[in-house]
Amino acid sequence: MNRAAAEFEGQEQAEQAAVDLRGGRLKVRAVSSTIEEEAAPAPYTTDTLIADGVEHLGWLAAQVMERAQSLYEQGWITYPRTDATRIEAEAVEAGRRVIVVQFGRVALGPHPRQDNLTPETPGAENFEDPLEPMEGAHEAIRPTEPGRKADKAEAVPGAAESDLYGLIWARFLASLMPPLRVRVVTAELETA
Repeated sequence: MNRAAAEFEGQEQAEQAAVDLRGGRLKVRAVSSTIEEEAAPAPYTTDTLIADGVEHLGWLAAQVMERAQSLYEQGWITYPRTDATRIEAEAVEAGRRVIVVQFGRVALGPHPRQDNLTPETPGAENFEDPLEPMEGAHEAIRPTEPGRKADKAEAVPGAAESDLYGLIWARFLASLMPPLRVRVVTAELETA
């Protein structure tokens, strides 16, 4: 009996394991299932926006900030130089309305005023109550009009800015949604 622990790197590996199971080369020894939860991300700060711009768009940090500044100057996003994750109450409510229209009420997370939040709550380290008075001049980086999505008729001025705006828009709405819940199925296999 040969045992090895591995996670499938992609669909091809999983499909090959299925072929091996059907062909009798592998046998299922045990199966377990768990639900894992990941807290909704906080809205963007300068650092997290740069990190995602580099990772998802393949840009240099200077390019991310140049394009964010352009979006800000054209009125598409709030000020792009901030370390706050707090958002104004009016923006929270506007974002929640967009979520209901675009994705349905089921995609709406708990109201952001979470009095029961404790330091042990996943994601609590990034939570700032948006209904508390803001300390400092700036809030998180977010769309100035959450209902204005970049891929609709009203386009962001440039293609590069459109890509960055899409990240900012999606992250803002995601920050108002419930935690991601994923069922993780683990199968212990052995060679037959």
